[in-house]
Amino acid sequence: DISKVTSLTPDTIALMVASLHTEKYTHGYGYRGNEPENAVLAKLFLESGFYKFVRTHHRSPESDTTMLFGERQHRVDPDIAQRASLIGVQNSFGNSAPFEPLYEILIECMSNANNHANPQLQGGCYWWLFVYGDSVTQITSYSFVDLGVGIFGSMRARGFLDRIAQITGWSRDIDFADDLLQGNLHSRMEEDREIRGKGIPQIVNSAGLSEFRRFNLITNDVFFDLKAGTKEELASPMAGTFLYWELGPTNNTEHGDQGDDIYR
Repeated sequence: DISKVTSLTPDTIALMVASLHTEKYTHGYGYRGNEPENAVLAKLFLESGFYKFVRTHHRSPESDTTMLFGERQHRVDPDIAQRASLIGVQNSFGNSAPFEPLYEILIECMSNANNHANPQLQGGCYWWLFVYGDSVTQITSYSFVDLGVGIFGSMRARGFLDRIAQITGWSRDIDFADDLLQGNLHSRMEEDREIRGKGIPQIVNSAGLSEFRRFNLITNDVFFDLKAGTKEELASPMAGTFLYWELGPTNNTEHGDQGDDIYR
């Protein structure tokens, strides 16, 4: 029941639709719901595309600045990454020139969702991408949600972090946070060839660009503010991985002057 809410943000919508399509949250039962009574929030909710993913008589209008997509097989989808990138650069920069860091972040998010899925259930749960472009502020928000086991959870499932903990005496996820961001986890245990540690460091490097207003990562019980370079241990862990960032206009007008090859 969200009829009385007074605040609604795009990341909330992404987490809600992802949760409703994950059996560990719904326990296999059906559900009912509504939309905000507040007209502004109702407009955001309607235009998000949420109604396309539930059984309802409501229809979500088509929008050039909004995209909600759910992937069943954890596959990397370059076409969706391209479409999501174009929404952002058109809304935030006013052109269609490719912005390579944004496209590569989306590809890395999809790849990480696949790499850090539960080894026994790989491909069994969705990842979700919600893109919302505010035409007034020219800020485009991106929410990427994977409600699998989370990055630290997948490494523990493989026994990777448990073996490191035996060697170092560390046992909490936040103890491994810096190594995760720097891509050092794979080098600590060379026999774990599956864990390369390349995706997250690339995302961290791109997050520092001025075009990104905010950039947050939550996985298991650790919250990262990638813009500020800080981390925090959460009291309530999240079974999965969630990335949220905002793209916004800057004084630099030479975005994406890299040719069309980035989208091929």
